[in-house]
Amino acid sequence: MAGKHGNIVKGNKIKALKSKYLLFIISIILIIAAQVGIQYWFGQETGLSLLLSALAVLIIILEFVFIFLPSLRRLTSANRKLVRLRKSLEDSERQYRELVEGAADIIYELNSEGQFSYVNELMLKMSGYTREEMIGRFYLELIHPDDRAYAASFYRNKLKAGEETSYLEFRMIGRNGQTTWIGQNVRYFYEQSWVTHVRVVARDITEGRLAQLALKQLKEEAERTTRAKSQFLSMMSHEIRTPMNAIIGLTNLLGDTRLTPEQKHHVQLLKFSGENLLTIINDILDFSKIEAQKIALEYIDFDLRELFDKTIEIQRQRADEKSITLKYHIDPQLPQAFKGDPVRIIQIITNLVSNAIKFTHEGSVTVNLVQLATAGETVTLQIDVTDTGIGIPSDKLETIFESFSQAEEATARKYGGTGLGLAITRKLVDLMGGVISVKSTEGNGSTFTCVLTLERGEVNVQETEQPPEVLAIPAGIHVLVAEDNQVNQLMVTSFLKKWDVKYTVVENGVAALKAIQEQRFNIVLMDLQMPEMSGYEVTEKIRGMDEPYYTNIPIIALTASAMTEVRAQVLAAGMNDFLSKPFHPDDLKRIVVKYARF
Repeated sequence: MAGKHGNIVKGNKIKALKSKYLLFIISIILIIAAQVGIQYWFGQETGLSLLLSALAVLIIILEFVFIFLPSLRRLTSANRKLVRLRKSLEDSERQYRELVEGAADIIYELNSEGQFSYVNELMLKMSGYTREEMIGRFYLELIHPDDRAYAASFYRNKLKAGEETSYLEFRMIGRNGQTTWIGQNVRYFYEQSWVTHVRVVARDITEGRLAQLALKQLKEEAERTTRAKSQFLSMMSHEIRTPMNAIIGLTNLLGDTRLTPEQKHHVQLLKFSGENLLTIINDILDFSKIEAQKIALEYIDFDLRELFDKTIEIQRQRADEKSITLKYHIDPQLPQAFKGDPVRIIQIITNLVSNAIKFTHEGSVTVNLVQLATAGETVTLQIDVTDTGIGIPSDKLETIFESFSQAEEATARKYGGTGLGLAITRKLVDLMGGVISVKSTEGNGSTFTCVLTLERGEVNVQETEQPPEVLAIPAGIHVLVAEDNQVNQLMVTSFLKKWDVKYTVVENGVAALKAIQEQRFNIVLMDLQMPEMSGYEVTEKIRGMDEPYYTNIPIIALTASAMTEVRAQVLAAGMNDFLSKPFHPDDLKRIVVKYARF
């Protein structure tokens, strides 16, 4: 409104000024006309003629004073303002140019043909060209050859879409061949959908890009290291678990023979030591798999009460051996069925309870499972494991969950272990979205608390207790044992002989393939790593044969590796099942019974 009012006032002033000039002209014309008329009628100058002349002079003087003089003053004032405005514009242009030239960013403009029409000093410095060499040079000439096609395609698509701004990172090549990474913001100027020019503000991002590349290389190196460690652990797992299979298997065989009380005691110690060593191996493998993010949690229905009862009962034997009271309580409000990974939940409870028993000399270990809250289909539960053991120093409460860490060096020497049990437990709890904490007083025991949120599940609960499973092996079956380790051959065949199962033993993959082609077997126990041909290769060749016998015969992998990917490879190769070494005799018997009907 102010601008409109100003225009109206300005228009009125112009109209008034035009009226004054018009009045002046009319006045002069009238006076001249009057004089001419008087002279024409009277033929000579009269007093009236002189009066009119004087009047004309007076009017001219008045017009000069009231019209021309103010106009002249206004013109002078306007001229001064124009001079000041011009100076201000020159100062602004100079400041803008100094700002652009001294900017910390690279600034340049391109014409509609993609040629440089303006570059600032920083651009000249970075490129190594003079201003004369840059002006008129095509923009694409300075882009690294490996990035040129991508940059051209990128901007072509932006212009086609009619966008006004964009951002792109690429490498620019200077006159001396030096490469500079730049990130540039581009503004497009259009006229009737045609780009007239482009203005660019860019920045040297070489340092950041090199840091990114270095970080990427470090990440790739870390991934390679993780893969190498995983492969190493897988190999070591096989190399360690294979003799462990023999040790535990032969210990089980010795336990079934007639032994003196002293011999029986020695066998029990041997079995206990072997199982402890196997626990350590499993802890290291589990920790490695968690670190490599290769543990995938299951999501299945399970009976939490049954799971809890069985887990505690397994630990009760160790508590009884140390004359420790093991008590537990399950909140009656807790639902019976949940969804989740029952194996990992067993592992969490087992680690906490076995840890409590391990560090308790006398007294008790108490386990409580209570319901904290419910929300829709989810239930938050809390597991408390309290012991009367040696306790933990207050300054060590935060470190006991760290890898390969125990409260004191003396503790590690006295009680043994890898220091991975609690670290694995914490990582498993984290994977399930839960939290774990500890309260302890040195010398007065500890309480570990684990809080998990699980979904309700569905489990078919039988009102009557199921009879124990009867493992009866059908008579007359024939088993092929493909195993190159002689001790493992002895261990497996000893159990098969004990169960009156006919068997044939081969020591390599080629012999296994030949035996299957020449005889008929009910089951194949296939070691994965054998000379001449691996168990994977033998299985693939068997499954590739046309006869139904070869496509249907049960092949059970005997694997000393506990890595998840190995199990997946076993099933992908066409094997029906797997048995991890070292295995319990009942596990082998269960496998034989399951597949013996072929």
